[in-house]
Amino acid sequence: MCTLVRILKLHTYTCSVLESKMYMPVEELPPLRVRDLFYSSRSNQEKLRNLLARAMEAVNSSSGLVINTFDALEPAELERIRSELRIPTVLAPGPLHKLSSKNTASSLLDEDHGCIKWLDKQPPRSMLYVSFGSLASMDPDEFLEVAWGLAASGHPFLWVVRPGSTGIGGRSGFPRWL
Repeated sequence: MCTLVRILKLHTYTCSVLESKMYMPVEELPPLRVRDLFYSSRSNQEKLRNLLARAMEAVNSSSGLVINTFDALEPAELERIRSELRIPTVLAPGPLHKLSSKNTASSLLDEDHGCIKWLDKQPPRSMLYVSFGSLASMDPDEFLEVAWGLAASGHPFLWVVRPGSTGIGGRSGFPRWL
């Protein structure tokens, strides 16, 4: 979560990148290289840059920042954020979802609990869990590349896919094996 603040500082990496620059390190996100950053051709890059710029303006003019993590989990990242942002207070209160009541949903989408019985049958630490979050989107080719990569991994996986995030319309657009 702390890396989000670093990403907000990026302006030069949000556009398409020439192949020759794909292996350049991203100073703000060590040890990542430019090729490691997520890019989707479906995203409006200008709108994304404007959103990030407005977010950085808000952070820079604020008197504090609350980040959904805790010091023991990401001490180096939090220290870097505190030193680079130069705002009076950076709070890391821990996993905030633990503060909400169990009756409070954290999503506007209906939760699908259909996988729980299947997950309970899997050995501990044997699963791959994949979720790109609620803001990510990918075109059908990117989606299929990830799908084939997961399938080729040889490990059982649970992949959370938000409706509308793939450019593939409805369940019927997914390959049969998914």
